[in-house]
Parts: sequence; C-alpha cells; structure tokens
Amino acid sequence: MDQWQVKKTMGLTSILLVMFTLLLLGKGYSTEVQTYNGEIRLPIDLLTSNGTLVKSGKFDVQIWLKPEKISLFFLEGENVIAKVPGYKLSNAENLNNAHQTIPLIGTLLLTSSKSLEEQNIEDEKQDPYIPKFDWRATLRAYRAITSDNSEIILNLQYRDESGKSSKINFKMYLRQPLKNISPDKK
Repeated sequence: MDQWQVKKTMGLTSILLVMFTLLLLGKGYSTEVQTYNGEIRLPIDLLTSNGTLVKSGKFDVQIWLKPEKISLFFLEGENVIAKVPGYKLSNAENLNNAHQTIPLIGTLLLTSSKSLEEQNIEDEKQDPYIPKFDWRATLRAYRAITSDNSEIILNLQYRDESGKSSKINFKMYLRQPLKNISPDKK
C-alpha cells in the first residue's frame, strides 16, 4: 500500500467513527446522569450488602441512573450515610416477584433533577403560592418472604423520556432477622 491509500483508509475510518458516534447520540445514548430525589422515613434499622448500617429515621434519598451503574444514596444533609447498588428488572421478573413481598412503607414520590429545572421555567408563569410538582418516579420498600425474612427490596419505578416504564431493585437487609412466628398451640 502506498502512502495515499493509507491516508484514504484512515480518512474513511475517521468518517465512519464520527457517523457511528452521531448515530449513537441520535438513538438517545447519553452519558448524562439522571437523578431522582425524595425523602424516606425508615421504621426499622437496615443493612446494605457490605454491612453499612442505616438506622431507622428520616433521610433524604437520591438515586443515580448512569448507563453503566445504578445507585441509591441515603443522605443526612450533604453526608452520604450509605450507598446501595441497583439492578434493572425484566418484565418476567416483575411478574414473578409480585406476590412474594410484604409492604414495609408507603409509596414515596420522587422528583427528577430534569423536572425541577423544567418546573422552574414553567413556575415563572404560575402563582408563587401554589407549588406545582412533577412526579416522575416512585420508590417502594418491601420485605421479601424468605426463610429468615431478612431481605428488604426497595423498588424504583420510573418513566424514561420516551414514556417507557422501568423498574429497578435495591437490596438491603434487616439488622436483626425476624423469626418465623407460628401461633402457640395449647
């Protein structure tokens, strides 16, 4: 191959890389972090999979959705108390797990950082004394029915930009497993 053919091949490769990158960006591929924020009141102490204790009480929660990593953060002010990794559920998993859990807390409504930015623009036209919130996600906590009843599932449900609903689970554990209690026979 002469020098002209090498340059031509390199130029074609560069053009193909640029086109591929533009195609990915056009399909909605993004490295932007999507976040959801809310407040949770835990009635019991919980542990993360690595043993970090989250005591019962009121916390701010923040969920980060990155293309390669999903995380739930428990916050007190600016301090991160615990970080819990998440995993996406398929539709089949959603159906199989529906009857295997007991609710631990009520439904928490979460706002996305994007909706807060959009809300600030729209709120200039709104009455300042009537707040308008755009809830885009919910977080629920369930106690899984297992042999020791110690597994806690925090389930995030949200809609993406296209309107498709997705579910993500975050696994935690009770500080002290509950015993299987059966009524006393007398």
